[in-house]
Amino acid sequence: MVSVLSTALCKRPNFVSRFPANEHFDRGVIAENVQWYLSEKWPWKSDAERERYLTKDFEGWGLMILGDAPSDRTEAACLWFSWLFLWDDMVEKMSSSEARLSLVQLAEIFSDTRIPKDPTPIERIALAIRDMLLEVDDDDLRDLGRSILTQVCHFFTAIGSKQDRARAFAGGFDSFIKYRLNDVGGRLALELLLWARGCIIPPNAKSTGLADLVNISLLHATLINDFFSYEVEAEVLRELEFSGRKKHGYMVFNTVAVLMAEKSMSRTDAYVELIEKIKVVEKRYVKALDDLRIRHRESGEDLTRIEEVSDVLVDLMGGNSVWSETCGRYNPA
Repeated sequence: MVSVLSTALCKRPNFVSRFPANEHFDRGVIAENVQWYLSEKWPWKSDAERERYLTKDFEGWGLMILGDAPSDRTEAACLWFSWLFLWDDMVEKMSSSEARLSLVQLAEIFSDTRIPKDPTPIERIALAIRDMLLEVDDDDLRDLGRSILTQVCHFFTAIGSKQDRARAFAGGFDSFIKYRLNDVGGRLALELLLWARGCIIPPNAKSTGLADLVNISLLHATLINDFFSYEVEAEVLRELEFSGRKKHGYMVFNTVAVLMAEKSMSRTDAYVELIEKIKVVEKRYVKALDDLRIRHRESGEDLTRIEEVSDVLVDLMGGNSVWSETCGRYNPA
């Protein structure tokens, strides 16, 4: 088995998605607003930690996808994405018991079963971003906001069990991807993007075939995330082991690491295989969309909705790829 901690230099291969990004027209203003809010509200341990956050471009993830979405909802969605990135990084360093407690407390806030009398800074932000989803005039968007809050709780459940993570990793690529699709938060992120764009997936998504497009795009987002994030995750583990601080069962939970372990591959070979898998997924999406266009060519309403949702899915795949290639989170200076 090839160790994920191999110190041999490994330059990540280049990969460019066939799908383009869709950068928001008001990117600069929204990014500044989100960064200011979290700089002021998040419980930073030091000024240096705050400064590092400002280099990560967390809010840029949504801004490379949301194109011409309304600025107010785009800003709210980007605040959500940034908060989730910060919280996810924090939870990775917690013990299992600490993580479970944090998950339960936040899930109670998002499910509206507990309103803390004296909220922590993180809980205050959670209360604020929860209300942003629900304080909209459109009934359908408000319902989607409630669905997003449910997805948040599902996401917390998925990442809360490190034992489940270990079992998924040991099961190989297929087992890992099935779990990873929930653990990485793709469905939650997609619903936030749809909410910001004002796009609702209809109840008949499965019968129209639209659900297949959604699943393919989420697989793409998951593989892209792991392709670009592996080196940073492996470096965190190297630093923890070198300093003697590795604890709480921390592992590199990433498709690259799974391929290396399952097939005794080098990092370079695992990257090459992952690129091929991503290319196959992109071709699957294009074919699936073409098939749906043919299938629904006589049904104007279904086809219009399919095209609207597909626009969001394509922007997700393209924007996620472009952001991941350049962001400070995965490409530290």
